[in-house]
Amino acid sequence: MHDGGGSRSRQGAHVGSVGPRDYTTNLTGDNRRVQRAKNQSLLNPYLRARQAVAVSISEHRNQLLVGEAGTGKSTMAAAMFTSQYPGAGIETVNCARLDVSAAVERLSTSLSDRASHRLLVLRSLTSLNVNDARALNNALLALSKAVDPPMIIGCVDATAVDPSHPYALVGTHFREVTRIPALRHRVDDIADIARSILREISTRHSLRLGMQVVRVFEGYSWPGNISELKDVLRHVVANKPFGEIQSSDLPRLHFRDATRKLSPLDTAQCDTIIQALYEVGGNRYDAAALLGISRSSLYRKIDAFGISYIG
Repeated sequence: MHDGGGSRSRQGAHVGSVGPRDYTTNLTGDNRRVQRAKNQSLLNPYLRARQAVAVSISEHRNQLLVGEAGTGKSTMAAAMFTSQYPGAGIETVNCARLDVSAAVERLSTSLSDRASHRLLVLRSLTSLNVNDARALNNALLALSKAVDPPMIIGCVDATAVDPSHPYALVGTHFREVTRIPALRHRVDDIADIARSILREISTRHSLRLGMQVVRVFEGYSWPGNISELKDVLRHVVANKPFGEIQSSDLPRLHFRDATRKLSPLDTAQCDTIIQALYEVGGNRYDAAALLGISRSSLYRKIDAFGISYIG
């Protein structure tokens, strides 16, 4: 393999030219930054979502998080709120399990005694019926009239907002909508998420992920998202007390049909990567610089999408 007459290993993440070449030289100033930002936004939608949530929290704007069930919307919101406001008061209402009107009535009094920074998280808004949606709307109206109302983050377990659904009755309380991508769109994060879950559920075990298992996880579609990943790891922990987790330790029926089918977002990401690789003659170091992502992220996406060598 050659690049400008010099031999170079394509897979070596630490081998490359001195200073990445800029393949957006035909663009100038703001146009160049905008193009690179678009690439980064497309290839890492979760980072874009986190940034949007962080801005809303800093400006105390109520936000509606939309995404498939099990993507960790409420967990992410609470963690980011706590990171900005340590010691903040956070209350969570699961609309699928609780009497919403009673729960919010309780919160309207208890939140007044909390710290100056308070958050109310409404999980599974899609589970509301018309009566509960009306009761929740009335309760939120009362909260909004408080001297120091809490910030409210609602979670919708769907890929888009449905204005005909009962939860639309409370839609006026949210100023912004942010879409949280499914786990299959977070190839860069799957290994770290799995390790974090392992630490949480296997406190009495000494387990670690083998790279073969990481590759299986990265190539699987995860229709159940993080909840499904937790179930898989619980199965492993129940049957393996210690050691490195191998693909043979995974539930066989679960991954029997593990072929990943590309979604429209996957296809767009894949096409963007292929185009970048063609522009730089297959050089992955320069393709990563052009796309605005790390080389390790590019390698993982190439493996997950099954992109063949381009030179």
